[in-house]
Amino acid sequence: MNVEIDITDYKKLMRAKATLLRWLKIVDFAIVQYHGPPSFDESRDKPEPNGVQPRLAFMPEGVSTSAEIDAQINRLLEGLKKKFTTTDLILGLGDKGKENRPRVKLALKRAEAEGRIQLVKAGRGRRPSQYEKVST
Repeated sequence: MNVEIDITDYKKLMRAKATLLRWLKIVDFAIVQYHGPPSFDESRDKPEPNGVQPRLAFMPEGVSTSAEIDAQINRLLEGLKKKFTTTDLILGLGDKGKENRPRVKLALKRAEAEGRIQLVKAGRGRRPSQYEKVST
């Protein structure tokens, strides 16, 4: 990736800074999401002599990892009544529900493949899919 930055124009510098910070947040999020939080290595992560601290990948405050969301979805599945909808699970995740819709749908497909639930009626448009727990 090539980036050209005009260091003589303050407005362009500020736009470049905003863009680069946005990209950095995306990269940091992707690193944590797909490779887990970084381990801190004192010998590697010491400040540089000029006072610059190397950037560590971070998990923004309040953001859960994929594994935490999956575990929460499985707990919600166990606590739901016999018949439920995808909306029940999404609402059960609270403020993290809407952003994790794809993860909810994947968890439901896995649970269906494992035989824990079955699809009663597929959703259409704005109507959620209806599921039923399988009695064992």
